[in-house]
Amino acid sequence: MFEARVGRYFATLRVDTLRKPAKEQVAWSRKLGLLNPSIKTFRLEPRAFSGEGNEAQKERVRPRYARSAYQHAQNAARAAISPPDNENRFRCRTRRTYIANVKKRVLGKSGIEVSPLGLGCMGLTHASGDAMDTPAAARVIREAFEMGYTFFDTAESYVGENAAGETLYNEVAVGEALRPVRDQVVIATKFGVHHNPDKTLSVDSRPETIRRAIDGSLSRLGIDYIDLYYQHRIDPNVEPEEVAGVMAELMQADKIRAWGISEADEDYLRRADAVCPVAAVQNRYSMLARWHEPLFPVLEELNVVLVAFSPMANGFLTGAYSPKTKFEGAQDYRDGMPQ
Repeated sequence: MFEARVGRYFATLRVDTLRKPAKEQVAWSRKLGLLNPSIKTFRLEPRAFSGEGNEAQKERVRPRYARSAYQHAQNAARAAISPPDNENRFRCRTRRTYIANVKKRVLGKSGIEVSPLGLGCMGLTHASGDAMDTPAAARVIREAFEMGYTFFDTAESYVGENAAGETLYNEVAVGEALRPVRDQVVIATKFGVHHNPDKTLSVDSRPETIRRAIDGSLSRLGIDYIDLYYQHRIDPNVEPEEVAGVMAELMQADKIRAWGISEADEDYLRRADAVCPVAAVQNRYSMLARWHEPLFPVLEELNVVLVAFSPMANGFLTGAYSPKTKFEGAQDYRDGMPQ
């Protein structure tokens, strides 16, 4: 028997010992801590339930956590009857337990609570090669939700083409995945940036542009409000007070709950915050990108949260890249990333 836990909830796995598997499978089963390593098949109890409290408490188990525990047990069983090269997939699945139980973070003055790890959805359709088809991208995003993620980041400019040349929008995939669980997630998107064919950026934060952008994002996402709306990059031709004034207008219209700035500096942040309180600053930050650290005391003073993007240095810190790495052509931006 194997019990997979997610917080207070667990699913029970029973294994049928029909025959002795290959030597490496026996070793792998013992590594997982299963009492009897002679495993060929497995079956799962039909439901997950609370391990504590009375029957009334068991009736109130959150279905998402129940499914997580059930899936966790299922993957443990699959790993147990598979060769050791399944280890990485099993480890990925067990992260459900960690993310589902950690303390939430608060987005500054907004009071909005999010999971400490958020999913940056950009690479599904933009800057990492050919765009993933919308149904496949939506499945990835929904799987992150099932793992415990509640904070999802997208942008109007995260657009790409798939192998067939079809234009795909990141916000559409995010909306498709999260609309059924809208009241359980925090969705952030951004305005004010256009990606040029030569991979440079054009910025535009004029009030009329922002008003068009918010309506476009709401339409693509298929929702009626955005939780966190970022100015994607500072526009040197528009004063921060003017941008902040439009954000206050959008809040009053119930189109956004809070706003933030990506790649902000101290002067811009202070001036914008004085007009309409800023909830978050999203800056590049990792072991290889620490140039925004002087801003940290200002963030603490103003009660503005730092949302670190590219914390793994665009994948460099994962060990996935080497001098022989080949990126994926004109739609892949990784070879020119700052880190």
